[in-house]
Amino acid sequence: APFSRADDALPVRGFEFRSVAVDGETYRYARYVPRGLVASDTDPAPMIVFLHGYGECGTDGQRQLAVGLAPRLVWNPELYPAVVVFPQKPTGNCEWEDHAAAVGAMIDEALRDLPIDPDRVSLTGLSQGGHGVWTINERMPDRFSALAPVCGYPERRFDHDGERIGGPVEHGELTDRLVEAARIKPVRIFHGGQDDVIPPGESRAMAERLEAAGG
Repeated sequence: APFSRADDALPVRGFEFRSVAVDGETYRYARYVPRGLVASDTDPAPMIVFLHGYGECGTDGQRQLAVGLAPRLVWNPELYPAVVVFPQKPTGNCEWEDHAAAVGAMIDEALRDLPIDPDRVSLTGLSQGGHGVWTINERMPDRFSALAPVCGYPERRFDHDGERIGGPVEHGELTDRLVEAARIKPVRIFHGGQDDVIPPGESRAMAERLEAAGG
């Protein structure tokens, strides 16, 4: 195992609060480094990137830790022997792909700072972040070894002007591109059957399209 928790003398890292500047904008984010990281260049650690949902947007750099993976790291760190990066999207009326460059910069910073295996970087996220899993992977498919979208959706819910797209969203050219980018890697899709915010049919449609494409 790349980490050990047995020795109290090992350094304590846990959650770190950081920022990156991209295209003139400062993005705050958090990074989790398990206590007692003993990974090395010859035995590098895996990394997970977690994309939050609509409610955790902001510029404080920590609200994205309130929901999803971060609380599990607090209660059950032994289940997640990995470095975890938690980007924060500044506003809700946009989509994660609009901030793909910032996510990429955070990943690059972690890869520079820590002995991480670039071939074991997984991407997960929930709701708006589940959409981000599909779209960020399409923007940078060589970055991620596996995907785990949670209650996500393929097509944009906000247009490029920040206006919410009303009515049923058709699965079109974007969905086709997302499937093509995801079909060659392991994908596990999660979606609650009684979700009344993001219809479960969004995830079922992606699963069906992936299977049809050989995923």
